[in-house]
Amino acid sequence: MSDLKALTPAQSQEFFAVYLRSLSEPGRIGQLPTHDVPPIASAPLVLADLLAPIAALDGTAEKLVVNIAAATGASVVEPSKARIAVACEETDSPALELINTATIFDPHTACLLIKRVETLGTDPTAPGIALELSGPGVQGKATLTVGGVSESFICKRNERCSDFPRGFDLYFVTDGGEVAGIPRSTTVTIGGGY
Repeated sequence: MSDLKALTPAQSQEFFAVYLRSLSEPGRIGQLPTHDVPPIASAPLVLADLLAPIAALDGTAEKLVVNIAAATGASVVEPSKARIAVACEETDSPALELINTATIFDPHTACLLIKRVETLGTDPTAPGIALELSGPGVQGKATLTVGGVSESFICKRNERCSDFPRGFDLYFVTDGGEVAGIPRSTTVTIGGGY
C-alpha cells in the first residue's frame, strides 16, 4: 500500500457523498466507488489533512496510516490526539478508551473511527452481530448485521458515546467497499431485540 496517492477532487467528492449519506442514514449500507483505493483507506484519504491528524489503533493499520499521511500531508499522532483513527484488526476496549471524544464545548473535535469489518448486512439472522439502531436519521429502528466485530467493541462504543454530544462517529468498511455509518447520536442495541 505504499503507492497510495492523494485523490483527485472528483474522486474525493464521490467517496465523500457515500460516506456522508451512510452517516446521515444509520443502518444504510452504501457502496464505495472503485478508484484503485483500498476501501479502508478511502475515508482517511478524503478527510485527513494538515488539520486532521490520523492514528492507527492496531499493528495492521500502522503502515496504512503512515501511507495515508504521506499522501495527504496529515500528521500521524497518538490516538488521543487524532481526528481520524483506523482499525483493521479486532479492536479491544482499551484501544477505544484512547480515542478522543471531545467535550460538550467542542464536540466537533472528536475522533472519527474507521473500522474494517468482514461483512455488513440488514438480515438479523445473518452471521455476525445484529445491531438495532435508533435515533436521528433512522425511521423508527434499523437493523445492521456486522461480521468481524465483537460485542465488547459495541459495548465500549456505547459507553464512550453515552454523553452526547461527546463521543465519536464510526464507519464500518468491508474489503468489498461496503460502508455503514453510526454517528455518536445513534442508540445501538446488541441483538436488536430479536
